[in-house]
Amino acid sequence: MKLFKKLMASAMIFSSSLPILATNIEGMPFVTGSVISGTEQFEEDLQTRRINSTEEIEWIQISAGSQGGADPTFFHPTDPDYIYVLQNMKTSYMSTDNMSSIDTWETISDEDTYGPSLSMAHQMQFSLQNENYGIAVTETGLFVTYDKGKNWRPFAEHQFSHQWTETIPTSALAIDRINDDIMYVGAGGMWLGKIARTDKNRQEPNKNEAPRGVIYKTLDGGKTWTEHSNGLPENAEIGHIFIHPKKPNILYVATSHGVFISEDAGNTYQSRNDSLADPISNEVYLRDMAFHYDWETEQVTLVTALLTIWAKDENSTLTHTSGGVYKSLDEGKTWVSLNEGLMVDYAPFRDTNGSGTVQGYNVGIGKWFGINNRNQTAEEIKIPEKLLPSFTEVEINPQNPDILYVVNCGRKENGVEPEGVWISEDGGANWFNSTRIGVGYQENSEYWKSQYAPSDVDLTTRNVYVGGEEDWSWMFDGSYPMLAYQCLNVSPDGKTLMIHVFKSRIASRNGGRTWTQVDAIEVADDVWIGRGDSNVPGKYVFSNPDTDEVLFISGETGLWKLNTEVDYSHLDTEAIPMERIDIENQVSCPGAAIAFHPEDSNTIYCVVDRLDHRGEFMKSTNRGQDWESISKIFDVDMSESIKAYSLLIDKNNPDTMYFAIPVKTINDTKSKMSLEDEKRGVYKTTDGGVTWNVMNNGIDAFPADINALAFSNDHKTIYAASMRENGGLYQSIDGAQNWTKMQIPEGVNSVNDITVAPSGRIIISTGFGTSDPELCEGGMYYSDDNGATWTQGFSGRFIIDTAVDPNNEDRMVITMGGSGVVGGLNEGMFMTTDSGASWIKINNGIGNPNRTTEVMFDPVDPNVMWASSYASGFYKMVLPEGYSSSEKVMTTEDFDISELPIFDVLHPEQAIEKTYSIINLNSISSDNIQPYVNVKNNLEVALMQDKRIPTNCLVIPTTINDIEAGKIVNLLIKFQDDYYIKNGKGETKITVTVTNNIEANKNIEIIVPTASITFMDDTPLGELKTATLKFIMPETDVDISKDLNFSFNLN
Repeated sequence: MKLFKKLMASAMIFSSSLPILATNIEGMPFVTGSVISGTEQFEEDLQTRRINSTEEIEWIQISAGSQGGADPTFFHPTDPDYIYVLQNMKTSYMSTDNMSSIDTWETISDEDTYGPSLSMAHQMQFSLQNENYGIAVTETGLFVTYDKGKNWRPFAEHQFSHQWTETIPTSALAIDRINDDIMYVGAGGMWLGKIARTDKNRQEPNKNEAPRGVIYKTLDGGKTWTEHSNGLPENAEIGHIFIHPKKPNILYVATSHGVFISEDAGNTYQSRNDSLADPISNEVYLRDMAFHYDWETEQVTLVTALLTIWAKDENSTLTHTSGGVYKSLDEGKTWVSLNEGLMVDYAPFRDTNGSGTVQGYNVGIGKWFGINNRNQTAEEIKIPEKLLPSFTEVEINPQNPDILYVVNCGRKENGVEPEGVWISEDGGANWFNSTRIGVGYQENSEYWKSQYAPSDVDLTTRNVYVGGEEDWSWMFDGSYPMLAYQCLNVSPDGKTLMIHVFKSRIASRNGGRTWTQVDAIEVADDVWIGRGDSNVPGKYVFSNPDTDEVLFISGETGLWKLNTEVDYSHLDTEAIPMERIDIENQVSCPGAAIAFHPEDSNTIYCVVDRLDHRGEFMKSTNRGQDWESISKIFDVDMSESIKAYSLLIDKNNPDTMYFAIPVKTINDTKSKMSLEDEKRGVYKTTDGGVTWNVMNNGIDAFPADINALAFSNDHKTIYAASMRENGGLYQSIDGAQNWTKMQIPEGVNSVNDITVAPSGRIIISTGFGTSDPELCEGGMYYSDDNGATWTQGFSGRFIIDTAVDPNNEDRMVITMGGSGVVGGLNEGMFMTTDSGASWIKINNGIGNPNRTTEVMFDPVDPNVMWASSYASGFYKMVLPEGYSSSEKVMTTEDFDISELPIFDVLHPEQAIEKTYSIINLNSISSDNIQPYVNVKNNLEVALMQDKRIPTNCLVIPTTINDIEAGKIVNLLIKFQDDYYIKNGKGETKITVTVTNNIEANKNIEIIVPTASITFMDDTPLGELKTATLKFIMPETDVDISKDLNFSFNLN
């Protein structure tokens, strides 16, 4: 956690758990507190408050670059050194040095709650008055930063809830450049890009019936919002909102259904779509729009990218009815087509038979028309001499409106070659392809020499350099590989272009002449050092039992190891060189069911997760360099996967092996796994993996939901962890022929993981994320007598697994998942060094701790730990010598993911305005809190169908320092989502004004500082969960020593 580096010296702490008022901690106006490990208060806070990770220790990302897809890149508008990237595995990063250093990227995902939320951001903007203040719009609501993007919190929660059942997807944002209290937010998911367009589905379907066709506006920094839709199509998704720099009442809006303009600050909108609509359907299918304003000439330039609507003419030859790129110089009144320079002579892209290519035409055009057989496409649809690709993105260089960029993402959008970023430097008259990978540019050099290009561009040369994936992926095969170029952005100074291609994020600093990946450094042939923005789906960390070598499994690129031979001392980095073992990519997804042969450490077995060899049992006799298939256990489609865990090999008979298949995964990448119910559970082979049988006899649940297996130390007993309400812990003493349910703590049913320590201690991780807590109590428990008795070692609601140091069993790390019972509170890793007597939270450095898949203590060095995350790859942590979890202080926050505070104060330095949360502290007696203001009779505190929350609800005492007579102070009281408050009329918002101006507020009685406050009965009430106390510090004879001490007891 980066937020709380230190607490303000002026803050007063009343106890280890009470919130303290920090006026400005790194620019973030949070109410904070602290808690000490090993105390009863820690146990209470674990269930009720957010605990922030200790900053004494930190995870260092060591993953070798990026893998998978990507989400956007954003540039800070006034500081070119600040760049933000979002990855599709839902971890976000920032660079503060314009990507100049090796360790340039650091995570900006929330490390102590649900980190993926920010990575769903579609747009990010910063204030032009305060460079530290920024807003991001996401598919789950809004986020705010006050420290230039290092830390983000949900924003305007009262309007855009982050609770999954109440979210309003947002996809567009505009902040007024003069007054950043004025903002516009557009509803929709225009940038989700999950559905490739087809002739039948030309728009993104609205499966969740989320709001569309609406723009929300605030004039007071997000406190209040108004909805505006007059003139906007009902089903339109809002993609961009541009505010005229000199005429802020004029808005230019790009929607999925076309371009609209408002001349009255967003109250009404008019269509500006002449000549953009498809002539047959009369609909506009807009994919993107760019805006430019020339301060000298006051010229507004708009450029749009429209979905290409392909059709067949009377001869079944491919043509198009609309689409392409259009430009307007009169604010959308008229549009000019730029398509002439974008038409592609398709002759060099045909195969040797004159047909379309496998990756391009045969697939893209075929899918557009609903043809699933790629061989049929060219037979049914004749290839024209020229065709218009379908462009998904458009940008204008901020410093020169004549420089335009469009993106052809054929692989993801049912399109054709050549993919990539196309650039015009003359306003759209001529275009050239600026991203060239593949041998086709050399093989067809005569063709490319005949095409337009600037004088300093040679279209016959390669100019894109990606990461190591080119060495092992078939995606780079072919003359013109289709690599899915996505998420183009241009820096405000116009000097840097960034886009994602296949598994690399690439940048150009010379106008698109060359592009280089920014994710990793190749320090030797196929040896890489990651730069900190990994998107690698890390699956597992394990070690060779003979050599103690640490190995890493990626979900898409197989086995990796550390390279200890290459000299990288000249590089300023904390990362470690890594190299891939299976460089030929024979098994790209070995999954988490992998194990060494107990008698031969050169031999490894695995059950393959997905892609090639999915569902097969594989064997390597040279430590993972080469693989052979032993058997095909599951016959699954390419789109599916096999989530197998806990491959066990019997040391007494190595031909006997076991693994488990659960019903659903709890800590892995989501993918389709449609096995029949009877094929779930425990699998066994006795012939070295040639044949396998399901062994579920005695397991109560059907289908068997087995997530983990473990041997006793003598390998004579097998334990099975069965999940959910009908789960439990099972043991078998006859080689899984029969299973017997073991006694476990009362109320515990879902056992998620089972570990047997070298001493024989059995450790179970229990609980479940979405279950009734009465049916699935959680926690980590251990037994030293084979399950006869159990001791609770950790009391979290949903423990996914527990890692034990085999050389010191007092040291353990648990991984806690998000439990709905506590609103996803305190996800991630906790460590103990004293067998559970004390715990510290250790997520610092990992952006998505809830996606941690494995933690392992180094088998040799007691000060080193390793971890894998399916969101961001692999990590190393180095502990200080003799590090202890005992009596460590961790900061806390008074809210969790279910009800984060509304940040009414955008610039905390401008006012004395403090925010406090009503929290559940039933165990603290109000008799011990003095002085306090007692609100009597006029409030009724009740519960919202939640028996767990006691009715005693307290605001804990705090101090506002140096309040002078006449000073205006606002106190904003936030109530937890579990509570609602009513007055005598049954109304649910109460605004309290406290002042010594009795004549202006006749209904208010005030005696400062300890007497009662009477609520006005005639105040207009609404449905907000906020009580605002605004008062002027009165002249009084009461000695308050310039400080006002207060708390509330609501009865």
